[in-house]
Amino acid sequence: MIGLVIVEENKGLIKNIQDFDVSEVLTENLKEKEFCIDMYDFDTNSFNDLIEYTEFQEYTDYILLSITKTERLKKVTYLLNTHSEFTHFHFISINESSGCWIEQHVCQEQLSNIHQTYECSSDAMQAFKNGLMAMFTGVYPKVFRKGLIKHLYFENYPLIEQLHSSIYLNCGINFGGFVDKYSTEFIHIGASTREGHFPGILLFNDSLEDFIIDHELELMTETELYHLFDCFINTGKIDFTGRKSGIIDYSVRLSLGLERGIFVYSDGLYLDYGQTKKLADVNGTILELELGRSNVSGQGKNTGLLELFPLLINVAISLQDDGLFFITPFNKNCFEPAVLQNYPSEWIVMLSNQRYLALHVQSNRMFEVNELFAEIFEADIKNCIELAKKQNENITQEIIREQKELMVNVR
Repeated sequence: MIGLVIVEENKGLIKNIQDFDVSEVLTENLKEKEFCIDMYDFDTNSFNDLIEYTEFQEYTDYILLSITKTERLKKVTYLLNTHSEFTHFHFISINESSGCWIEQHVCQEQLSNIHQTYECSSDAMQAFKNGLMAMFTGVYPKVFRKGLIKHLYFENYPLIEQLHSSIYLNCGINFGGFVDKYSTEFIHIGASTREGHFPGILLFNDSLEDFIIDHELELMTETELYHLFDCFINTGKIDFTGRKSGIIDYSVRLSLGLERGIFVYSDGLYLDYGQTKKLADVNGTILELELGRSNVSGQGKNTGLLELFPLLINVAISLQDDGLFFITPFNKNCFEPAVLQNYPSEWIVMLSNQRYLALHVQSNRMFEVNELFAEIFEADIKNCIELAKKQNENITQEIIREQKELMVNVR
């Protein structure tokens, strides 16, 4: 069986393309029964996951067909083929291919025509910035399972060659590498030579003009953090004066366990940028790394507030409103605070400049709502709807149902 997955590549990010008619680019003499059109998540799965998946599916060949120009597919398939014993991986794009037999059945002219009118679906530069913020703070979305490595920080460029291959195999296919220091002579080397066979998306400390570590990130002690939490619980407000977008090693300091990055220094592999949690030697294997991770994992007070707080800081910085008041389960308002292990909503509701606002986190869309909406929202996330109905006759089951339907339908 042959697997075929249609992808786009945008500045190194590889994404599935859905609803694409593959017959548009394949010649008529290729029988469809010879292969299976596949879908794969390159964000939440590792190279090792893909190898195991293709073996389980009994794919003898697995072809990545890109309708865009490619920079990474050659390196990705190189790593996969180096470690795959059953499946052979191939790639085809409009500018390069691995020379597999299916290439003769692909209409390159039609592929080029599609490329000229195709717009990539992902905002790569914003994704890179979000990724670096997650790496330095340690706060990753829970969609990324434990053990998956999404980012590798390198103190200097030569450390890339010292990393054990088993570490790379357990990186997410769309993982990023960040090089902090490199020599002046290194700048004049061509990009292809610099990156070599590095299978990830390689960034340098000056790759993103709008992400400078000292400008974006700050250091805070655990005591300072818990002081901020206590103030928020009592007031629903965050003092954003002098605050930066992210707090270095936030997840590690609070033992949240959200980290999905590894920091590679000359003296070893660390869980944090501050080098307080050493996991293994610099050339350690993935087994040694996981053993080290299990030895340093903390048992902090993992509540929903601690995970939500970095996002609240960013909202406060963005709105720049001294009177901004958040309506969450964790702070006082109409009802007493609740202690929850997870934040129970995709929404954040707040009062800003005498207006009630509702932010849908996943889509980053902001809506103006009324006071009744905010009251129902608070009662729902604090699990006291019945009490709210008794206190306010305008809160009816029908109004609650309509509000929930509106919120669910936002994408």
